[in-house]
Amino acid sequence: MKKITSLFLLAFSLVVWSCLPDPLEGDTDTQSVEDNAFVESEFNEIAFLFETEAAQSDLLKKTDAVMGYFCSCSGADVTANANGTFTMVIDYGTGCTCLDGRTRSGQLVGTFSGKWQPGTTLSITPVDYKVKGLNGVVYELSFDKTITYTGPNTAGNTEIRVQVANAQLASPDGVIFWNSDRITEWISGQGDFDPSNNVYLVRGSADGKDVNGLNFDVTIDQALRLEGSCPNVVSGVLSLKPDGKLKRTIDYGNGNCDREATITIGSFSRTILLR
Repeated sequence: MKKITSLFLLAFSLVVWSCLPDPLEGDTDTQSVEDNAFVESEFNEIAFLFETEAAQSDLLKKTDAVMGYFCSCSGADVTANANGTFTMVIDYGTGCTCLDGRTRSGQLVGTFSGKWQPGTTLSITPVDYKVKGLNGVVYELSFDKTITYTGPNTAGNTEIRVQVANAQLASPDGVIFWNSDRITEWISGQGDFDPSNNVYLVRGSADGKDVNGLNFDVTIDQALRLEGSCPNVVSGVLSLKPDGKLKRTIDYGNGNCDREATITIGSFSRTILLR
């Protein structure tokens, strides 16, 4: 009798369990992926901008005059300070459409600890800095960003360490929070004064919170490739894990400059448009 009862209870529990909703069913939310992709590309752009301007500065590198390389309508000025530091102000005025197609306004102020050479650090702060994405949404940015010139690697390419802390991107859709620690390798285009053919590889990790308040962690699985004339990552793979949800794998493609990326969540996969 006990054996029959046990079998009955087991069968009953299996029926009840099979009727419960799959906790992973419908896990197709891509908000954190899209928010991270935009923040990723914008902070990469800021790093490339300052690195390119510093490399051309008479004061910082003694090669050529500073100019608005990525945004011809912007200004970039360098001042030598009495304590041996340098201040670079990149001014977008009331609005300036840049090489990557995004429109920026306000200023970015960078303080260099010395000449732009291995060991030099650069701290960047925004002043009324706003970015209009390719989707037409305007984001107002606040952040603490530090770039360290780590020097040439074994391949002879310039590497910098890029750390972003306490980033907030406010828009009508909500606020995105973001932190990251990356290594950026400049692999092509250095020294020819043409930022459109610059190519970089980015490795590292990040974490943040999307506009819906969902926390997420990011790991770059295959180095992200970025090109000076393209607003978004052109190739590479990263993993993004939102709290309580399946890992998302984002594949940026085979090197074409477009707004597409493929997101995979379990057996679900689709193409998203980047901002």
